[in-house]
Amino acid sequence: MVRAWALVLSPPLLAVAGCTATVVEEGDGGESAALAAQGSVAVERIEAVFGGASQVRARVSAHFMRVGGLAQDVAERVLGSPLELPAGGTCAWREPPGAAQVPPPEAAAGSIELLDVGDMVLRAGASTTPLAARAFPDVGEIVSGVVYTSRDDSAELPVGTTYLFETSGSALVEGFSMQLEAPDAPEGLGVAGRPVAGDVPSVGAGQPVALRWTAGRPAAGDRIYVDVTGVERGAEARGLVPAQERTLRCSFEDGGAAELPARFAVWPAAQEIEIAVHRWRRLVLKPSAIDSAVVDFDFAVTVRAAVVEPPAP
Repeated sequence: MVRAWALVLSPPLLAVAGCTATVVEEGDGGESAALAAQGSVAVERIEAVFGGASQVRARVSAHFMRVGGLAQDVAERVLGSPLELPAGGTCAWREPPGAAQVPPPEAAAGSIELLDVGDMVLRAGASTTPLAARAFPDVGEIVSGVVYTSRDDSAELPVGTTYLFETSGSALVEGFSMQLEAPDAPEGLGVAGRPVAGDVPSVGAGQPVALRWTAGRPAAGDRIYVDVTGVERGAEARGLVPAQERTLRCSFEDGGAAELPARFAVWPAAQEIEIAVHRWRRLVLKPSAIDSAVVDFDFAVTVRAAVVEPPAP
């Protein structure tokens, strides 16, 4: 789908090095002291392309926390597993999602207060998306308070435009706003030398898979990562979801082309794979009312490819 959040659409997005930009948020001139709290906002948008048609799902989630007796990274692990990317140009296997997360042992001595910041609204392009405040599920009596999420995955979130988050404030936190630029979604996607807008492309079993997309802006510091998961052929037509098996995750510079190595191409012929190409951007802001906020954008395009026997040499 900014990411300490495990979503149905895509994996969570927090604590990844190598793609950070700092945005100085205009406040009220520095007259008010910022609360010792940190914010995390996740914007996730996935466009699924299949059979010449596409469907977009999107979700926004946010939390603003004050931590006692815990390191910041431990607190984030309690709230949700952070995104883990392999080093640029490499791939690694990810295991299927497990059962409910167990807080790390060191979290038992601390507390996490998820702050009420009043009403929260996202304005992007012509769309306005109110976020709903929801009680966070109890995690070993460590976490209390509320998180903010879009009401469902149908939010019409544009790409490559200005996003404005506004809060009304509460008894504890003054209202504040955050304005920042969202990346473009991956465009011009091609698999094995074929554009994905038409028929399902084919990849050879045990062969490297060439990918291409329209390169991003180097100054933005965006990162591309690709998730590949095996699915049962024809599952889409029967309304089934991808098989819950290991996923291959590869990380690349946003240069417009990459290759999935042959040694990872373990899917057998007569199967399909789902390829999700993500453009990820992280921005660090300093709103007037809190210490800092991290905003993660994760915009992805997913396609299906048929695995076939490679041609004879």
